[in-house]
Amino acid sequence: MPNTLDQIQELEEQLRQAELGPDPDFFERILALDVILLSEQGKRIARAKVIDAHRPGAGPKFTKVEMKK
Repeated sequence: MPNTLDQIQELEEQLRQAELGPDPDFFERILALDVILLSEQGKRIARAKVIDAHRPGAGPKFTKVEMKK
């Protein structure tokens, strides 16, 4: 059984790949229905908006995602 650190690193890699994909299914699956997301300005961001932003052709996409400790 993987330890907690291995599980976290695997989820981080899945997130990285979902950002690069883009992969809206990952965000649909991983974000709780009652998640509360805030912009840098403190405005609420709807879960559906995050999912839609990761649909192919939905706008600018990441070309590189780095995870740092």
